[in-house]
Amino acid sequence: MAKASIVIPVLNRWEQTRRCLEAIHNSVNIVIPEIIVIDHGSTDATAESLSKDFPNVRHIIADPELWWAGAANLGIKTAIENNAERIILLNNDCYVHPETIAVLLAHSKTNPNSVIAPVQVQLGSNKSVIRVTTCFLLGFPTIIYPPFLIPKNSDNNLIETSLIIGGRGVVIPTSIIKKVGLMAEDALPHYGADHDFYLRCRYLHIPLYIALDSKIEVDNSHSSSASDLQSMTLHDFKLSLTNRRSHRNFHDITALFKRHYPIRQLYWIGAALNLVRYFSIFLWHRTIGIFSSK
Repeated sequence: MAKASIVIPVLNRWEQTRRCLEAIHNSVNIVIPEIIVIDHGSTDATAESLSKDFPNVRHIIADPELWWAGAANLGIKTAIENNAERIILLNNDCYVHPETIAVLLAHSKTNPNSVIAPVQVQLGSNKSVIRVTTCFLLGFPTIIYPPFLIPKNSDNNLIETSLIIGGRGVVIPTSIIKKVGLMAEDALPHYGADHDFYLRCRYLHIPLYIALDSKIEVDNSHSSSASDLQSMTLHDFKLSLTNRRSHRNFHDITALFKRHYPIRQLYWIGAALNLVRYFSIFLWHRTIGIFSSK
């Protein structure tokens, strides 16, 4: 098996990182790949606990000014310098099942010119994300297929998808990274950088696959600040439009649409449609909350 490296950008939340690393070390049917943790500004117990509990993990202290894309790029470049032929990009709030890494790398060996990701399962539930697509024209950078439109199986347990969500256990051959380029950390330092990378793969006709026989659990408890619309106040809503830690922040949304809207000169229409939809969903939840409290 060609050399692989697992790249994990982290910023605080040691308990999630610990659980992520424990899940990797519980992997079966494989020699654990090199693990590179890119720590871009943690102020909690990450540094001390990582060296104590996981001494074999490579810990890189990075610039606190980096966001996710910059930290991921640093890890990817480090792995390539160490002659890795495959990168497993993994967020620290994602926990692989014991067989996941072995299954993904086996699929990648059979399909060396493809990007392959596991099925994403929301931690503590049976809700899963498998196939994803986009419709930038109407303001949708992400559309998750409903379960009834997803094949239950395939001949090789791989189904093609138009988009992969996030750095959640995805296996990317370094040959593809050299062809597509790194994450666009200048234009999209945090949210949207993953979308942009996978869309660039798609434009170059690089297949994106989901491996139905592998799973990863995603802990959304500390995800985007715009995720919990049910409890969001008007003040929270306004902050979500400007805060870089919100996947709804208008700066990154606009940058993403500017790069991928089918009619480039009219990208602002797609960004505006996205904002209107978000505001409408927020108002719907607020209205429900008001009536349910009476």
